[in-house]
Amino acid sequence: MSQVVIEFGRAMAPQPGRSADAPVYDPFPQAEEITSSGISQPTTMTSDAYNVATVINNGNEAIWVAFGAAPTAAVGMDAFVPANSIRDFGPLGLGMKAAVINDT
Repeated sequence: MSQVVIEFGRAMAPQPGRSADAPVYDPFPQAEEITSSGISQPTTMTSDAYNVATVINNGNEAIWVAFGAAPTAAVGMDAFVPANSIRDFGPLGLGMKAAVINDT
């Protein structure tokens, strides 16, 4: 079981004085916390068009994450997020959600 924080926000153009290679993210993203388990857990929040999702896995168990209008995460079928790590995904489409499941 992991505590997973999922954020949906805009990726913005680089700012003066920052590397063009460094992404600049929305300072006020939508965020939702999910406790992962052996059953796919979807978010209730939905993305805006072209949002980027940041998935923060605060736990000692790897997870899988899926995105879609009504996603169902499945082990070995979706995007892998190792334990105690952060991954970015996107761009997302309007109205998309995320779902997570443990890697067991």
